[in-house]
Amino acid sequence: MGVNLQEERYFTNNSMYILPSDDQEQKRPQHQFITHTFNNSLILAPIQLTDGDQILEVGTAAGAWLYDIAQQIGPISKVKLHAIDIEDKLFPSKSPPNMSFLVASVLELSQMWMGRFSYIHQRLLMGALTETQWPIAIQEIYWVLKPDGWIELSKGEGQVKCPDGPHDKHLHAHRILHGLWTSRRLVVDIGSELLELLKVAGFVDIKAELKRMPMGRHAGIFGEAILENSCGVLYSIKKPVLMKGGFGVVQMGEEYDAMIDKFEREINDVPGYSWGHTITYTRKPEGTHNWRST
Repeated sequence: MGVNLQEERYFTNNSMYILPSDDQEQKRPQHQFITHTFNNSLILAPIQLTDGDQILEVGTAAGAWLYDIAQQIGPISKVKLHAIDIEDKLFPSKSPPNMSFLVASVLELSQMWMGRFSYIHQRLLMGALTETQWPIAIQEIYWVLKPDGWIELSKGEGQVKCPDGPHDKHLHAHRILHGLWTSRRLVVDIGSELLELLKVAGFVDIKAELKRMPMGRHAGIFGEAILENSCGVLYSIKKPVLMKGGFGVVQMGEEYDAMIDKFEREINDVPGYSWGHTITYTRKPEGTHNWRST
């Protein structure tokens, strides 16, 4: 099928997650893009952290967000920082004494964590959880959160958009992403369901902020960087897409590369393309118990 061995990437075994877990993936500056887009705010939820509080990051990868939080709260803070992921390949070799990394799944959090965390952060798991797994993940987060604690869920849209005509509807890259997502039973746009899942789990004071990242040369250096990052995502999933037959869009590696080139040209040629990102934050009400129902 034309897959070049030089393009081999490391994917986590027994996981639906569509992106690789390797050093090349770690270098993509997604964290910086999101933080910049949301006015350099690391936490949108109205929470004041104090000594003794504990933070959990779910799906941490290399811990970029957690390290920025550690810098923000300062080295002498008594706030404890915990991070989990289903793969430890990207975990840092060293970390501050108040920070820990653990291989674990959000689908089965430790019973010892019930009611422990004041704040929980989860980012970009729309490419990792299936439709049946999302309610489980939300409920698990609910159980390990303290009453009156906050969670923050950060997700991107399943496709780029352009208000100037139907250009985005014709991009083959969208068919590729949609095909890979649905082949793994992932939810292409969890945003339409997330608010209801949070309500069902028992969360209150649900807020969502949507911001758009401009793409392409018309948006300057930042727009060019966002487009480069998007092309990097497409290149990273080349092998699994070709192994699935290309979803009616491509069959050979050369065709796949040409598809990405076409995607890049259109976004650079047509002003107005952007990628939407939503951060949803919500609170566990006071007076709730901290244990799973039996």
